[in-house]
Amino acid sequence: MPPLKNHRHEQFGKKYVGLRGQKGAGMRALRAAGYNATTDGSASAQASALLKTPKVAKRLLELNERIADRVVADKERVLKELSRVALSDIRKVLDADGNFKNPQEWDDDTAAAVAGLKRNEIVIGRGKQKQVVGHTLELKQWSKHSALETLARHFKIIDDDLSKANGVTVNVNFYLPEKDHVSSNGHADPILVNG
Repeated sequence: MPPLKNHRHEQFGKKYVGLRGQKGAGMRALRAAGYNATTDGSASAQASALLKTPKVAKRLLELNERIADRVVADKERVLKELSRVALSDIRKVLDADGNFKNPQEWDDDTAAAVAGLKRNEIVIGRGKQKQVVGHTLELKQWSKHSALETLARHFKIIDDDLSKANGVTVNVNFYLPEKDHVSSNGHADPILVNG
């Protein structure tokens, strides 16, 4: 639906949608659209009448749908960007020899996980004898930990009480058959966990 021909109706609709859910949204939208209402009561009555006008009501539905579509798209985009950082693999920025690939060669996921790339010159000598003999590249990634924690909270893998703690304690119990860990001398072999 194109914008309403009546400019004040269109302005009312846009302002009303922008104020949705706020107290006095109808009155504030009415006044912002240029309607003269001497009292809050008359402004409220005029706003109520406008909201019931078929063309205005239809336009409000359309404006609300546009906002809802943008919110869904924004949520999807945020989750995608968080996932790119959380699941990033630093090896994708390096070639087989361990040198940085040209950033133009990085895929979109890898590029999104990189916060910055800084080139530093290696210089020998001073003054007129100063000579650039090489360079270093410094790569900074976005915080993988923060992205993972944010995604975990979003998908309710962890709750807010756990994320507020300084550390997380995880108890892991292993039940292994005893015979697999007994050496020929009859003593149990040590089991290394996380080692």
